[in-house]
Amino acid sequence: MQNKEYEYLDLLGKGLDPYQEQACCRTENTIIAAGAGSGKTQVLASRFAWLVMSKNIPANKILTLTFTNKAAAEMYQRIYQSLVELSKNPKTPAKEKARAKQAIEDFSEVHIQTLDSYCKNIVSQAANRYGISPDFSIGSSDSDLQLQALQFVLKHRENPTIQYYLADSDLQDFAQQYFYAPVNKFTTLAQPNNFFTEGFYKQLKEIVRVWNEKNKTLKNIPSELENHLAAIEDQKTVPFSNDLRTFINNFPEIPTIDETKLLEEIQPKSFDIKPSAENSILHQIENVSFWITSLSNFNFGSKKVVSEIKEYQKSITNNVLFGIFSFFKECIYTKNFFELLDDFSNQVNETKRKTSSLSFADVSALAIKVLHEQKDILIQEQNAYNKIMIDEFQDNNKLNRDLLFLLSQDQEGKLNPQKLFFVGDEKQSIYKFRGADVSVFNELKNDLNTTPLQMIYNYRSNNSLLSSFNQLFSETSENDGNSHTAIFSATSDDSFEATFPLESHAKKSVITDEGKRIELEKEILDEKKVNAHICMLNEAFLESESSNKNAVSEDYLSKENQIAYFIAKKIKDIYTE
Repeated sequence: MQNKEYEYLDLLGKGLDPYQEQACCRTENTIIAAGAGSGKTQVLASRFAWLVMSKNIPANKILTLTFTNKAAAEMYQRIYQSLVELSKNPKTPAKEKARAKQAIEDFSEVHIQTLDSYCKNIVSQAANRYGISPDFSIGSSDSDLQLQALQFVLKHRENPTIQYYLADSDLQDFAQQYFYAPVNKFTTLAQPNNFFTEGFYKQLKEIVRVWNEKNKTLKNIPSELENHLAAIEDQKTVPFSNDLRTFINNFPEIPTIDETKLLEEIQPKSFDIKPSAENSILHQIENVSFWITSLSNFNFGSKKVVSEIKEYQKSITNNVLFGIFSFFKECIYTKNFFELLDDFSNQVNETKRKTSSLSFADVSALAIKVLHEQKDILIQEQNAYNKIMIDEFQDNNKLNRDLLFLLSQDQEGKLNPQKLFFVGDEKQSIYKFRGADVSVFNELKNDLNTTPLQMIYNYRSNNSLLSSFNQLFSETSENDGNSHTAIFSATSDDSFEATFPLESHAKKSVITDEGKRIELEKEILDEKKVNAHICMLNEAFLESESSNKNAVSEDYLSKENQIAYFIAKKIKDIYTE
């Protein structure tokens, strides 16, 4: 321990290495990039003890959050054991020993839990204010929601909007894709009842703005087209057809959209879809779309003219204008469809309230809603903790970050500069399927205006394996003097990308018989000493009944089982080499 004041922390196990020590004994808001096997649990346990014993923070004023119940249980045990060891060791300074003993006496009041359970505690306090039973359960079934989606579609199957989008699709697949998926992914109990419809109106407002900005450009289309045609060299020998001249002269009026009038056109919340009136805004836009699309229908006689017209048509339609035309063509159906989505989402939420069965996403979103709207609970939670430590933050999301930042604000809404301690590793993020967003962890350095600390010593793997790993994830190999492409780049402009800069390479640290810590040199690898193998499978070579007309499906393993067999065989071959 370089800091003599905290030497008692070296009484725990083999003590802290320099990277762990720097991470542990930090007062300001901190981000720790902790790779696999770097001893992060020891650091978190040591930091808890340090906060209690050296910073005189009561054990129940430290909120320690992790990702799973298993990790929370391990953290609870490690922290308790650390405090017991330090309270009994005769080398622990008297003042620090007394504080450790007090923390042990108060340990039943500590807050070491999963982030999900903490969010549940917040929601439970305000559940009655939102029509939810305080003893709600978490983990509503996906199959229940899928069944509700199918029942909803069956109930509304004669609706013109449903019929328009359903076409020849299977009802169950349609319900899964168009109702279950968006409601499950984008909505929670915390969303307003008109979540989807409000989203439609925001989109409509933006598209109207873009259309009106392009209004002048669109009105210039006939003159621009004439100029393009006049520039073609062989027009004198291949005269343009009179039909084309007439067509250009009949260019439709380009409407400037009045948002209020447009909303009146599509406002009735009945599902009796009718064609737009002749003088309606939608009908005028449809005429413009038809005119531009029809340009390619003319036979201009000259290939050069045809090519020029098509290029011009392509330049004016582009993705933006094409998207605008598509939106207006279906906007009445889209609006009504989003109203149906809101109806279904509200039905699902009402079922959740009646059954007191919420999803994890519901609880996370409601926790934020409670803290924003219930000032008494926000102030209570802000005052409850002096320090917050959270592990495995790479598997959290923006909602989780916002919640922690809310808890760390003072009464004026400013972030406390000494309350937060994040631990994570973007290369270990595996929970994207349940909403994890690794970019949130990577962007913390900007949110907190600080540089993450690295913990790069690995205590789990042997040195040759670490050397293999570093070689795979490095941009150059020094073993043979040849460079090679890295799996992860040293830098990236995208915050959702994992990076592997040289300063984060895993290294091996050992304690000598004399008690001195030394860093091992990286091991030089050759073809006889390889601890990491990279193997790729081209799925095109997987066998199926389609590859053999005389075969039946029972003759072949499924795609998933063939991949599993391939992996297992490769492991066996490597192990027996």
